[in-house]
Amino acid sequence: MTATSQSSGHLIEFDELDGWVYSDTKKPVVGNDRPCVMCGRKTVRVFVTIPADLSHTGKERLAMKRIDACIAPIVLALEMSGIHMRGSCCGHGKEDGGIVLQDGRVLVIKKGGTE
Repeated sequence: MTATSQSSGHLIEFDELDGWVYSDTKKPVVGNDRPCVMCGRKTVRVFVTIPADLSHTGKERLAMKRIDACIAPIVLALEMSGIHMRGSCCGHGKEDGGIVLQDGRVLVIKKGGTE
């Protein structure tokens, strides 16, 4: 059984030799940033606070991370206000997105449409 996931709405799978690859091309995900299937934009780099329990150093730290372009302004505004997150995803038009805050709350980003 192959492990699968998504990157910007694109199906990816784990290959024992190459690591995470795009399912359709078998090209590595790392260093091959594809645009979001919903908005057509690539991720942007934003300084975010990495909580100690998620940091390889074991200490809270700032790091430049890739954020979905359509929600990057929200993430940046939260960070600048001192509200730190644990993760984020816009949903890529396939499901609701969300920003998971450090305190456990989730800001839900509703999928657009005619519902």
